[in-house]
Amino acid sequence: GHGEMVQDEMAAGQVTDGSSSDALALVDPELVPALAAIPDFGPLSNETLASFRALMAPVAQETAVDDLLDVDEITLAGGAGQPEVGALLYRHRNNAGLRPAILNIHGGGYVVGSALRDDPAMRLLAVEAEAVILSVDYRLAPETPYPGPLEDCYAALCWLHDNASNLGVDPNRIAVRGVSAGGGLAAGLTLLARDRGGPAIAWQLLLYPMLDDQTGAHPVAGRFVWPASANLYGWTAYLGALAGGEDIPHTAVPARADDLSGL
Repeated sequence: GHGEMVQDEMAAGQVTDGSSSDALALVDPELVPALAAIPDFGPLSNETLASFRALMAPVAQETAVDDLLDVDEITLAGGAGQPEVGALLYRHRNNAGLRPAILNIHGGGYVVGSALRDDPAMRLLAVEAEAVILSVDYRLAPETPYPGPLEDCYAALCWLHDNASNLGVDPNRIAVRGVSAGGGLAAGLTLLARDRGGPAIAWQLLLYPMLDDQTGAHPVAGRFVWPASANLYGWTAYLGALAGGEDIPHTAVPARADDLSGL
């Protein structure tokens, strides 16, 4: 099906030398302008990491719901042997009744990004979903490989559950949400919480999650923004000494899980 279609397009000369200009012909014209506003992570490496982190630094923005929310920077105790964890807490000023809660885990290929970069979206989500949101600032790879970032997320989940009554949160309605690497961490977190008998997670929202370190190159997919080279770098940085091996825990790479019961 799709693979044969791509091969036919390549044979027909629509994708001739693997260049971005050729691949651009396969992008819907309405989406082409948006690519100019999104960084190309193709050159991502240890040498360029600092510049990419600076490029992805948050920009202060006002939203239409700022006057409806209390937003606090908080510090949580880490897990056993782990340092403290930073987070942003979003609460609606109308605290009538128990609310659901969302643990938000930002994206960035495991190597860039921050909770603060998600701030405008989390303000809107807190109001639209009428939920308390805890957005965790987990440590980044390669300085902190697995399991450090996941342990930060687990500490945040435990804090949210333990403080549910003080926050006006229904502990039976705690969800996890993650984008890209955050989606991979959210999926790993649900597996970890199940394996440890930890706090119950009612729902997980995984947005284009990084779930599988074995994802290979494709003639077109990932050509823009997050190409195969960046994907390899992100996974290698996150897995550290485990990278390239077969004996990798499913909490590190959720696609390796063979038992999804109890999630």
